[in-house]
Amino acid sequence: MVPFPHRTFTANLAAFCALLRRDHDFTIGPGEAEDALRAVAAVGVADQGRVRAALKLVLCATREQAAAFDSIFDAFFQSGARGIRQQNLRPRHTRPPSPADAGARPTRPQPHSEADHEEPATGPHGGAAAHQIPSDETPDEEGARRLLRAPYSDAAAEGASPDVPREGLDAMLDAAGQLVRRLRLGRSRRWRPQPAGARFDFRRTMRASLETGGEALQPRWQGHPRRNPRIVAIVDGSRSMREYAGVMLQFTYALSQRTRRLDAFVFSTELCDVTRQLRGFARGRPVRLAGLTEAWGGGTRIGASLDRLIREFGHRCLTEHTVVFILSDGLDVGEPERLGRALREIHRRSACLVWLNPLLGSPGYRPDAAGMRAALPHIDLFSPGGNAQAIIAMARTLAV
Repeated sequence: MVPFPHRTFTANLAAFCALLRRDHDFTIGPGEAEDALRAVAAVGVADQGRVRAALKLVLCATREQAAAFDSIFDAFFQSGARGIRQQNLRPRHTRPPSPADAGARPTRPQPHSEADHEEPATGPHGGAAAHQIPSDETPDEEGARRLLRAPYSDAAAEGASPDVPREGLDAMLDAAGQLVRRLRLGRSRRWRPQPAGARFDFRRTMRASLETGGEALQPRWQGHPRRNPRIVAIVDGSRSMREYAGVMLQFTYALSQRTRRLDAFVFSTELCDVTRQLRGFARGRPVRLAGLTEAWGGGTRIGASLDRLIREFGHRCLTEHTVVFILSDGLDVGEPERLGRALREIHRRSACLVWLNPLLGSPGYRPDAAGMRAALPHIDLFSPGGNAQAIIAMARTLAV
């Protein structure tokens, strides 16, 4: 076996996972490969024993696999060398040398490379695997890097224009209609006939008295009835939401067909207003959003996106008669404090804040992500939203 068939550690780890799956019957897929890269990022690459233990914990599923793992690891990575080669990774715990150290020990000149002038891309763990990979990778190495990139990385990307699924759209339209009919918030400015209003309706009372010979036996009243609130829907279009993004967009599109008082946004590393696009689609035609650039298919920056929503659109869509829906899994690579501040401001300026998390309906799910922990204190209703049945259940629960 030729060790290190590729030049970068990321590509070699992908090749190692492929070797375990192909030659040793390990049950390893893209998810396990991503977990392996995150495990290495968490423990660092300076200690080979820690790397071996981290990969063994992630990639071995049975006792037999664990017994054979050490020999396979040594044959692939070590092969008589000491440590693990790493052209594109740096140790996790490093510090610049102090002046005293620099004077006591001469430093070895480092070879010049393009990576020396690039800023490292910090990931959710801040580990060594978050550094950028040199630009001279082969196509196989580039494919391995894309495979092993964490789905909740903060790196921007331009995803394909998303489609609103047509399957199940009628059920989602019914669910959105039930939700809109249940929501009554704020008062209309116009006076409307009501059984027990605030103002006596003299004209309608006199007309009703004609049925009783001129006797005003049934007085009529007017009032300001409650109306549908303004709805703000914010959809997470990042990589981690790829499996549920279609349902989330379908729900937002259904809301746009059931109420005109809707503001719709999608976000990934940037925020994009898609209200006019959703309203402009005719019934029965394919619905595809365009021009989203970095607002779809990239990393997840919930706090930064909500900050922009408050700054640029808050004066228009955040009022005391607004219900805000955030459709996201809560996996945020930004600062949790920033997310908490943005949600606190949105909660203060709106009537109700609802977070629909498609993972909430999964067995054993717990909101342990840093973003969800920062968001929960400011949420009025935390509900699953992975299908039309969950939306209907949420509509029955929501009371504002």
